[in-house]
Amino acid sequence: MALSDVENEAILEELIKTLPAMDPAIAGAILLEAKGILDELGVTFYLRDGICLGAIREGGIIPWDDDIDLGTTFGLHGFSEAMIEPIIAAFREADYYVKRDEFDTHVYLGMLKNRHMMSLTFFRPIKGQVHIYPGVVLPVRLFDQLKEIDFLGTKFRVPNPPEEYLQLKYGPDWRTPKHIGYEKDVVDNIGPGPTPGPFVQLRRWASGMLFPRRAARLQILDQEGVPVPGAVVVVAGHGRFVTNAKGVAKLHLPLDYYYAVAIRFQGFEEVLYMEQLAPGREHLYQPDPSTPAGRVSVITQKEAIPS
Repeated sequence: MALSDVENEAILEELIKTLPAMDPAIAGAILLEAKGILDELGVTFYLRDGICLGAIREGGIIPWDDDIDLGTTFGLHGFSEAMIEPIIAAFREADYYVKRDEFDTHVYLGMLKNRHMMSLTFFRPIKGQVHIYPGVVLPVRLFDQLKEIDFLGTKFRVPNPPEEYLQLKYGPDWRTPKHIGYEKDVVDNIGPGPTPGPFVQLRRWASGMLFPRRAARLQILDQEGVPVPGAVVVVAGHGRFVTNAKGVAKLHLPLDYYYAVAIRFQGFEEVLYMEQLAPGREHLYQPDPSTPAGRVSVITQKEAIPS
């Protein structure tokens, strides 16, 4: 019996928060089916993120990859907004659960079939650039003349040149397979984003005065549960923040979504690749000495923390 949308959404949320590895055979079958659907609709798409990395570096699906990432770009290869709904209808007809989300920089389709995740993202170029998770900025030229490669017994397209794309996304060491540790490479490669100018700093100050609970507030605890003053919190592409005397950092973020976060204090560092943070909400972080890297869904929300 088919699952309801509510049940499918719960499964999708669970997979996003736990990121289990895919079964490569199932993932390959889903990718080939997706290619057939998109080809039938005349949609020019490309492999991106981990599925692109596996195709170029290993010639296959990375054993620990957790989802299938596909993309296309508005204004290139004849793609337009009017093509999105037919795409959604075709995947639903093929028994995929599809969830659509709209953002300034892209339209995101989160899909689910056989407990495997796939994303199809339609990117909106802004001033000749494409913005991808978790804050990577790419030149749109990488997606203009796509490169065709052999993968899974057929032809797929990837950004061109794929080596430049992968270095911009994963850093200069992208050719080295890393089950754990690639998160730090990605975040270090992005950095915190541009240093805020006087106008942005003034706007943040005014926002804090007028809407004191609008910022996301993150309290950093040490291994013993003691608040850490002076801890540095880097939210990739969004800024560098420092905790106050009570271990609380006020994070100026645009929306309730997932972010890559680096937390550093007293010679310690942990990089978290996909954490949900919400403006106006209270959050809590504490390290786990037994698992210094590779954790997911670490930052929790709580009712209230000291200012």
